[in-house]
Amino acid sequence: MKQNSSDGQLANPVENERSFLTFKEVLFKYITNLPLFFFSLGVAMLIAWSYLRWATSVYSVSSTMIIKQETSSNLKGDGKFNNIFEDFEKINIEDEKEFLKSKLFLINVVEALSLNNHYIEHGKVRSSEVYRALPAIVQPVSIFDSSISYSIDFQIVDEKGYLLGRENKIRPFSVPIQKAGAVFMIKPNLTDPNIKGRKITYRWHPSASVAGQISGNLNMNQTSRTSSVLNLSLQTFNIDKGVDILNKIMQEYENYNVKDKSRISNNSLDFINDRLIKLENELSKIEADLQNFIQTNQFLDFEKQSDLYLDKMSKYDEDMRKQEVQLKILLLLEEYIKEKGNAFSLTPTNLGIEDPTLNYLITSYNQLILKREREIQFNQVRNPIIKEIENSIEKIRLSILENLQNIKSSFVLNKNESERLRNTAKNEVFELPEKESKIREIRRQQAIKNELYTFLLQKREEVGIQLASTLSNSKVFAQAEGGGDPVLPKRGNTYMLALFFGVVIPVIIIFIRDMMNDKVTTKSDIIRNTNIPIIGELGHNDKNETLVVIKNSRSVLAEQFRIVRSGLHSFLKQDRTPVILITSSFSGEGKSFAATNLASSIALTGKKTVLLEFDLRKPKVLSGLGIQRTLGITHFVIGKVGFNELPIKVPETENFYVIGCGPTPPNPSELLLDPKIRELFEHLRDQFDVVIVDTAPVGLVSDSFTLAGYADATLLVVRQRYTYKKQIQLLDEIYQQKSFPATHMIVNDITVEGYNSYYGYGGYGYGYGYGYGYGYGYYDVDIREKTWYKQFLRLIGLK
Repeated sequence: MKQNSSDGQLANPVENERSFLTFKEVLFKYITNLPLFFFSLGVAMLIAWSYLRWATSVYSVSSTMIIKQETSSNLKGDGKFNNIFEDFEKINIEDEKEFLKSKLFLINVVEALSLNNHYIEHGKVRSSEVYRALPAIVQPVSIFDSSISYSIDFQIVDEKGYLLGRENKIRPFSVPIQKAGAVFMIKPNLTDPNIKGRKITYRWHPSASVAGQISGNLNMNQTSRTSSVLNLSLQTFNIDKGVDILNKIMQEYENYNVKDKSRISNNSLDFINDRLIKLENELSKIEADLQNFIQTNQFLDFEKQSDLYLDKMSKYDEDMRKQEVQLKILLLLEEYIKEKGNAFSLTPTNLGIEDPTLNYLITSYNQLILKREREIQFNQVRNPIIKEIENSIEKIRLSILENLQNIKSSFVLNKNESERLRNTAKNEVFELPEKESKIREIRRQQAIKNELYTFLLQKREEVGIQLASTLSNSKVFAQAEGGGDPVLPKRGNTYMLALFFGVVIPVIIIFIRDMMNDKVTTKSDIIRNTNIPIIGELGHNDKNETLVVIKNSRSVLAEQFRIVRSGLHSFLKQDRTPVILITSSFSGEGKSFAATNLASSIALTGKKTVLLEFDLRKPKVLSGLGIQRTLGITHFVIGKVGFNELPIKVPETENFYVIGCGPTPPNPSELLLDPKIRELFEHLRDQFDVVIVDTAPVGLVSDSFTLAGYADATLLVVRQRYTYKKQIQLLDEIYQQKSFPATHMIVNDITVEGYNSYYGYGGYGYGYGYGYGYGYGYYDVDIREKTWYKQFLRLIGLK
């Protein structure tokens, strides 16, 4: 038994160790709900199967490409200059990935493959995208607004016509269709013999919208951080379409690289061709002047003695010629850079200027121009990033001009020095004819122009070779190909998810149901809330009769009452007549039913037994036995009748008597305190072997507490799925306070199958349902469920 705490309060039974569910109880709780699990799993699997049956499959298409890192050009200089492509900006793989996923780049792919056109064929079960094997082709004749989408629904009737939308009139093919300002034309695919009856939805989408969808489904990753190999994958509803898209992406990227790398060479080639035209004109003029001078002045050879002076002058002339060539090239380059139209144009450097600083500045200048052109593709011209690049370009341009001035100054000094030495030699040969000096000047100019012309011709050939040998930075490792199995939905994952939810949902339902259940359901609910010993457990009664324990009765319920009777054996063998009090916590728990059948089972043993209907407010004993009300306890208390007139023999039974309550008094509690009640019990002990008292519920009135003084044993009746757990705690408090003698408990209306099984597992099938009241009302009601849907809910554990 529980002990009182130090402050005089009773200990809460929930606090003891029995308040915890055992593993066996938890296991049995879920085992008894197997129908609910089977039902949930069946529904989940059906949903999974339906989803897999009607869901549109998503496939993955993949390919592999490499983005090569190049650091130098394939062409080398001839010793007079460094190649302008000597240094390249290293390729950033992450930047290239973003470029490949950009709408600006993918729009080229969309337009190249005509991906604006989207066809969906509607079948009997589901709809699917059609890509290559088209039953009909819709041609956009004119698009009114390229920023919106257009949709056309049609059904092909035969090779000559079709039904548009919900129209009933057949339209001929190749006739323009007006749609929101746009014009389309439908043409049949006559090579397909199975076009009749096919329903098609055609959609035209803007290029930017389609490019955005491709970008969202396109994935790229490197095999490792240091690798240049790029794996591309695309999720698509149509494998053929995905293969074409990936292949076109790689092709367009390769073309873009070749075009981008060729721009500098093309610019240099244009520059050289322009200068060659000018030099051809200048050489023609010099040659004409030379011939005209010879013819006019009748030029002759000189004496050999002047050869020594002439050799000196030739040497100085050679030096001056070289300086003049360099200065001409610098002037041409300076003129090109100063032109406003070339502010953001690439500058050639294959011009033979042997100055490392100048070559480095021009290379940096060209790289910034290329970087600006790339940024303009993604940003506005006024973007701060572009402005910053333009400022850097201007600074380098000024640095180039300043460097050119320095180089020119150096060449001028060298030229002046050579000229001074030449003039000295000239003064030494002053006796040479003036004609010789003039002819040499003309030929020197001719040699300068010829050398410059030859140099530019050589550079043109080199640039042409370089342009012809330009290769893309990318290389396709593997063409796009699609897998046979769809990536979505995954059959195994779908069924595993269905299996998971098919198990979890019943667990959640059971958990929530248990959390919300505040009534006695299982035996553990009683054990955890009270220490009152259970003397017997009664099943459900399928019959309408109250009296189920009769002679030769072999029903399960009758045997259960006999078990209760055996538990009372120690009291029934006492020397004096035992008085057994039967009550409950509140109305409707079946105490009158239990009292009637317990009395009948004792009477069958040969003991003269009497049942007292002491529930003065709501008597049920006589009506349950089908006996009309006559004289009763209230008549005896007020002195209208004697004791011998009270007992009524129950028909068709032996040794079983009943005493009714009589008319309901206005003051039942005070009536029980009358001395006649003690006299009544004295007569009962003298004339009967066993006295059973059916009294009012202890949770509603105090009648039972008054009658407890006459009792030798007390039976408290609780009802499964009816009695509240808090009522069990109330009974336990009464038990701890010892308000009743030899208190035991009877559990009534037990069900051993389904989620609300009293034992927590399936067993033999029995039960009963004696129609007692529901709630706290003091009246009768039948709680048996007869409708088919309630029986089904009970079967799967939801009720």
